[in-house]
Amino acid sequence: PCFVYLLAKESIESKVDLVLGEGRFPAITTSPGEGDPLAEAESASADDQSGLTKEDSQLLDAFIERAMRQAGFYSAARETLHHGQEVSSSVLIFGVRKKKLFCDTTKAQWCEPTLDVDGECLRLEIKYPYLDPYKDEQGKWKIRVRVFRRVIDDTTDTTYLPGEANAYGREPDWQEDPKQVFKHRFGFCPVRWYPFMRGCS
Repeated sequence: PCFVYLLAKESIESKVDLVLGEGRFPAITTSPGEGDPLAEAESASADDQSGLTKEDSQLLDAFIERAMRQAGFYSAARETLHHGQEVSSSVLIFGVRKKKLFCDTTKAQWCEPTLDVDGECLRLEIKYPYLDPYKDEQGKWKIRVRVFRRVIDDTTDTTYLPGEANAYGREPDWQEDPKQVFKHRFGFCPVRWYPFMRGCS
């Protein structure tokens, strides 16, 4: 019998489980010497490394853990590694929504990042076409192509009103959606662009 085995998909999911699966997510700690057999907890060098007492480190680690859980970082990290293996790059967007931290992912093929020399994201533009069903004046259903656009930089997260797609590729006359313009004032672009297995080039 003929059957289809999705080898690439199964391989990607297997690696995600291996690296970020249940009980396998890397420990995140503010104490660099923690878990290092060469660093003695009581030594002065260990204190110099961490800059924190053991109690302060544990308290800060607990805060980071709660922040990551509230933002949904663990599931977002799994999606990021999955997307990265599929299309070579993936993107994480951080922020605050309704007074809670969030961490979103989106498709890298929809994104145009502006990166500095170290690969840090300075600006991200998300843009893609989609089909929009609507009723004309006679009440008949029709389909039109519209374009979504969102721009995130070091001060603002701006979503624009949907633009009409042009058959010749001309840009729509973009207008900001006043309900979706957020001045986050972080002072940096809250986006992480992750290039999977980026080489030296």
